[in-house]
Amino acid sequence: MARMMTNGKSMTKEELVSKIESYFNERVVLKETKESIIFAPKTKVGLAVYLGITIQTLGEWEKIRILEKLYLKLSKNVKWIF
Repeated sequence: MARMMTNGKSMTKEELVSKIESYFNERVVLKETKESIIFAPKTKVGLAVYLGITIQTLGEWEKIRILEKLYLKLSKNVKWIF
């Protein structure tokens, strides 16, 4: 069973996927106007902070393809901002 470390705690890949999905499902309102609601963008830095890891760790996970399938699934709905 693959385990990853986040914020000093070990979790399974399934737990990690669940946590990442909850990050993308959470919508933070930046501004509300009469015409629309503007939500905070999702970023790789924001994801790293949410998971309690460094951006370097996130980059390493990408290199070893841990997050590849999840990114493919999310890429239809998410536009990364760097």
